[in-house]
Amino acid sequence: MYKLLGLDIDGTLLNNSNKISEKNKKFISLLNERDVKVVLISGREPSSIRHFNWELNLKNPIVGLNGGIITDHSGDKIFYEKCMDEIDAKKTIELGEKFNMCSMVFIRNSLYVANKKDKRFELFVKHSNSPTEEIGTLSEYLEKNKLWSSINKILLADNNENLLEYRRNLEKETGNKLAMEFSLPFFLEIYDSNVSKGNALIKLGNILNIHKEEMIIVGDGENDITMIDYAGIGVAMGNAPESVKNMADYITLSNDEDGVSHVIQKFWNV
Repeated sequence: MYKLLGLDIDGTLLNNSNKISEKNKKFISLLNERDVKVVLISGREPSSIRHFNWELNLKNPIVGLNGGIITDHSGDKIFYEKCMDEIDAKKTIELGEKFNMCSMVFIRNSLYVANKKDKRFELFVKHSNSPTEEIGTLSEYLEKNKLWSSINKILLADNNENLLEYRRNLEKETGNKLAMEFSLPFFLEIYDSNVSKGNALIKLGNILNIHKEEMIIVGDGENDITMIDYAGIGVAMGNAPESVKNMADYITLSNDEDGVSHVIQKFWNV
């Protein structure tokens, strides 16, 4: 019997209008009635995830920042947290400034950006509901306020070609000390290499006393591969790239075709 359904948010739970469909709400509610734990697992910060918990009437922990933080359902009480190494965080930000990237810095539920008028930031806002503080040059602000060791994640927004070039250069500077994964083709997410959604599932299982064989996980991005690989049943969305589909036990419909509802119907017979 499967006791947990773990869902990525963007490109998985949400359709292309960034909404939870009424059909997905209905089938998730049916799982709630069966005491199945529905857990949202995202690259977003907890404060940007919790309103989906409220919308779905979920009281389960939140896994945010690609597994870098686990909180209670409110997003406030922290069960687990992992930050970036200070030196690697500096290299990431300073190289981003050299490449004229639009970088967002995540410190728990606080977000920072250099310039809110940047068109690339406006794209990011469509995928986050949390207030973001405009601080000017990121490296100067982080140094002045001694925040380098407090960074959970750095997200860069740009076109895919520019982000790929940036990633190649950062890999040369940091080796394998950082995870660098695309959550969407125009979002490159960077965090400590020990952080992953898969590793977070291990910790989540301990918190909820649920074994990996009792978990079904659904995702669509590169940052979902570790949890798809870890779970008893790993599901890729129909809109996922081939690299994600190749790691999955099952491929469902796309996010615009209520792929999450299809998974619930198939594996829980509701």
